[in-house]
Amino acid sequence: RNNRSSGPALVGELLAEQRLMSAVERFEAWHTNGDNHNDTPNYLSRRDPASYLALLPATPPGPGEQYAFEVDLDRCSGCKACVVACHSLNGLDENETWRDVGLLIGGSRTAPVVQHVTAACHHCLQPACMIACPVNAYEKDSTTGIVKHLDDQCFGCQYCTMACPYEVPKYHPDKGIVRKCDMCSSRLAIGEPPACVQSCPHQAITIRVVDHQQVIDDAETSVFL
Repeated sequence: RNNRSSGPALVGELLAEQRLMSAVERFEAWHTNGDNHNDTPNYLSRRDPASYLALLPATPPGPGEQYAFEVDLDRCSGCKACVVACHSLNGLDENETWRDVGLLIGGSRTAPVVQHVTAACHHCLQPACMIACPVNAYEKDSTTGIVKHLDDQCFGCQYCTMACPYEVPKYHPDKGIVRKCDMCSSRLAIGEPPACVQSCPHQAITIRVVDHQQVIDDAETSVFL
């Protein structure tokens, strides 16, 4: 008898629920109108416009400059949200990663040190992968400095994987080619941060504009970047 009486109430509740906006629609309304209601998820309320803009440089690179990842290792917790976001946005296969998160363990028994490290392509000034490739399957954008891999020109020799000191290019055995991070260049072109940058809950990864000569000077003086 109780089940029968609760039937209409349950149906009414479900119908009322269908009239509510979906999670995607609520996010769109929050993002478009700036409505910060009490039911806004915590991760959204933390991302106010000022903190969002802090993830990107105020101006694009000028002559002698390029984009670069800047990582604050003290903020990295090793959660791998950046890895998941990169994987999802780029449609990577199950065991394929373009951004890696590792753990460094050091110090002593009395003063141990544990450090999480997140790393992806460095988009080098003189990319070893591009120099080693025999079929010109890499190009460095003259404006942004982003090093892109041209999948349609790659024939899978893997010379780039041996040349890169950071083990960035990853060989895909099923596709028979190498693939790598392109700093989500399509997102940067429209003023959006890369997937890994936007997904980090601690804002450990940002995009910065660096000066070529300053990078060279720092490298020659053995300054650790």
